[in-house]
Amino acid sequence: MWAMHPFEPTFPAVEWTRGFGTQFSTWFFATFVNSYGERAFVAGIERNWFEGAFGPLRWGGGYRTGVVTGYDERLLELADKTPVLPFIGALAWSQVGRVGVDAYYVYRAITLEASLRF
Repeated sequence: MWAMHPFEPTFPAVEWTRGFGTQFSTWFFATFVNSYGERAFVAGIERNWFEGAFGPLRWGGGYRTGVVTGYDERLLELADKTPVLPFIGALAWSQVGRVGVDAYYVYRAITLEASLRF
């Protein structure tokens, strides 16, 4: 995973974020080290609003929603009051064969994710 933070002075700097996740049908689960150096866990669902194809290239867009842990008030004020935060964000993806790339925007970050589908 790679992350950019549009509302930070360092934008458009890209940071490497270590993580691993899995998706089954529309459900996903992941763990990663967030931009603050904390271990985070995320679980939720992913839905597509649209899909298309051009030869072997498939692409689409939709949203992800769920819960995430591992953040404090630096992300948003609510995180100081609860260890589990709800989220919803916009998703764009592309895939050629089994290899894919997702771009996801939520809270104050744009995350780029590489994937291998089985």
